[in-house]
Amino acid sequence: MRSNRELARATLEALQAAVEAELTEKAARSGVNRRFDLEVETCLGPLPRDAKALEEALEELPEDLREDALNRHRYAAALEVKRAAALAFIPEVLQRTAAYRAFDAELASPRRLGGAVGSSALAVIVGAALGYGLERGLGLPYATWAGIAIGLLAFLRVITQGLRVGRRMTKAEGEYTRALEVVEAALTARFAEVDRQHGFSAPPAGP
Repeated sequence: MRSNRELARATLEALQAAVEAELTEKAARSGVNRRFDLEVETCLGPLPRDAKALEEALEELPEDLREDALNRHRYAAALEVKRAAALAFIPEVLQRTAAYRAFDAELASPRRLGGAVGSSALAVIVGAALGYGLERGLGLPYATWAGIAIGLLAFLRVITQGLRVGRRMTKAEGEYTRALEVVEAALTARFAEVDRQHGFSAPPAGP
């Protein structure tokens, strides 16, 4: 069986994978439930989930395997409590994910990037045109080159702003990752508490 930390990490990974295509609570719950269905299935193996059916199955097992079967059934019950605990964390994860995606989409939107590039290109063209007009009309030497230089400075300013946006995106990604690590730690602690409540010091060994 997985350790509580491994189970918490696998739960978050399943949750994130589920909401990758659809950021809804329904998708998130589906991802978490699939993860725990697999955990319960792995825990019980061929043992029935129903308590009455388990009693009948125990009668057919050798005595040395009955204790392990009962232990696994108790741990399956603990997994159901852990499932409920994991589902309770979904709103927090969805909220943080939605906020991160909205911030990321705003900074990296094609409209925003296209507007910045278009403005910088226009600045170069306008600067060159004005400089050329001054040079031809008033005879100012090097006015065309001066206009181009002013336009290029505007372009470099846009590049600098782009670098700042990149740093903000990196910072936001780091904060989002740390937030998920906090959720993982909280899940791990909650899972360990469930084990203690059910009399387990650790998950039972795998089959």
